[in-house]
Amino acid sequence: MAIRFAQEGNLVVLVDADMRRTQCTLEMSRYFQAGDGFGLSDYLDEKAGLSDILYETSVPNLCFVQTGRNNKNPVKLLRSQQMVKLAAERFAREVCAP
Repeated sequence: MAIRFAQEGNLVVLVDADMRRTQCTLEMSRYFQAGDGFGLSDYLDEKAGLSDILYETSVPNLCFVQTGRNNKNPVKLLRSQQMVKLAAERFAREVCAP
């Protein structure tokens, strides 16, 4: 879905917010070649900025955000003010996986 929206010319950010299913997360990070850098949990824990977690992909107009390193308390992180701040960013489409 995210790729299709991007192909239509929308700026899309695909966010992997599933901090409990690490195998799925690893596969998505490999697919989008994000490496083992910062991700969503690092941003929510205020250890990384927005520009640190956005990974450009080979698909024009599509960026990817991986889960990140600190997944100890995902519920607390996902309910944080940083998550509200991220949701307020101006993107044409935001697609969260799964």
